[in-house]
Amino acid sequence: MILKTTRQLGTEVRRKRIALDLSQEELALVSRVSRLFVRHLEDGKPGCSLELTLKVLAALDMPVKVSGLAPDSVGVDRARKGRKRAEPTGG
Repeated sequence: MILKTTRQLGTEVRRKRIALDLSQEELALVSRVSRLFVRHLEDGKPGCSLELTLKVLAALDMPVKVSGLAPDSVGVDRARKGRKRAEPTGG
C-alpha cells in the first residue's frame, strides 16, 4: 500500500488497531507512547514524531518501506537551479 498523506497513514493505523481489537489506550501502552499521541496519529496530524510513529507501527506489525525517486528526478534539480552560488571572497 502506498500512503501519501498523514491522514491516510492515520486511517490505516486506526483500521489495523480496530482489527486487532485494541483500544487507543492499549495500543499506547504496548507502543510506549501516550494515548494522545495515538489519537493524533490516527487523526492524521502532520506534526507527529517519526520516532513515535515507528513505535506504533512496529507494535501493530505494520512494516515500513521507504522508497523514492532518484534525487535528480524530483524537486531537487529545480531547487538547485534556483539557488544562487556563493561568490568567492577575496582575501
